[in-house]
Amino acid sequence: MLDLTHFTPWTLFTDLGFVSILLLIGKIIRVKVKLIQQLFIPPSLIAGLLGLTFGPNGLGWIPLSSEIGTYAAILIALVFGALPLSSPNVSMKEISERVGPMWAFAQIGMLLQWGCMGLFGLFVIKLIWPDLNDAFGIMLSTGFYGGHGTAAAIGAAFERFGWDEARSLAMTTATAGVVFAIIGGLLMVKWAAKHKQTAFIADFDDLPEELRSPSTPSPSTCRSSAWSPSSAIW
Repeated sequence: MLDLTHFTPWTLFTDLGFVSILLLIGKIIRVKVKLIQQLFIPPSLIAGLLGLTFGPNGLGWIPLSSEIGTYAAILIALVFGALPLSSPNVSMKEISERVGPMWAFAQIGMLLQWGCMGLFGLFVIKLIWPDLNDAFGIMLSTGFYGGHGTAAAIGAAFERFGWDEARSLAMTTATAGVVFAIIGGLLMVKWAAKHKQTAFIADFDDLPEELRSPSTPSPSTCRSSAWSPSSAIW
């Protein structure tokens, strides 16, 4: 929770300023470094890694406040609260046909991750490190399946039960999950696109420079035959 006895508006604006600078640097790196472009690593992830490296838990060059890890748990509520505002009006039948299979796949994946990792933590990891918290395995799936928002919320809940390291562990697993999902997933997608096994995406080498950078495509680029909505998805 926020400790308002030490948290001031200046603290918030200082954190916001440094985060904005890191996002700008991440965007520049994304535009200029070809390897980052090919892996399609988002600027936000680059900014987060820079903040971790140069922030208080790294080299200590960036004086972020001790509340920097609390913002995710608050902002995720705004994200989910705004989702209905961007949803189109569609019939329930269309929703079930389009979303039903993906929802079922996601639920199966979620249940397997939570169940398997919870049991793995209790009956395997605890045998190696008996002093670990019983919920250690659950925290792994918290970050891998749920992401940083879920990790922040559930980590904070476990902290109330006396597990002080829960949120840090959850955030670590969430970061590792994002990195491995982006890099590993895109490597598989790129292989499939290169071998013409994809229907809606194009190989990276076939995209115009405006989409590789990524900078905003010019009108002439959008009109050219080299660019199409299907390749823009990639």
